[in-house]
Amino acid sequence: MHIVRVNWYDARSIDGWCKREDFDEELSLIHSCGFLIKENDEAMFVSACKAVDEVDGNQYACTIVIPKKMIKDIYRIADAEIL
Repeated sequence: MHIVRVNWYDARSIDGWCKREDFDEELSLIHSCGFLIKENDEAMFVSACKAVDEVDGNQYACTIVIPKKMIKDIYRIADAEIL
């Protein structure tokens, strides 16, 4: 299992009324770090937390699913040994 940093562009929404000139053209660049627990052709699944005991060892928390079309860069930080 790898520990990764994924730099990706997030979607944004604006609530309420605003004028056209109020819209910012810059995209929000997000940095997400964690365990790469799954990857397919469409997305990467990155989790910040992993249970390590025998009972819950295959459970993850704080997981984000990032569509690959939104990803700018991927860096492998380390290889994580499963305890």
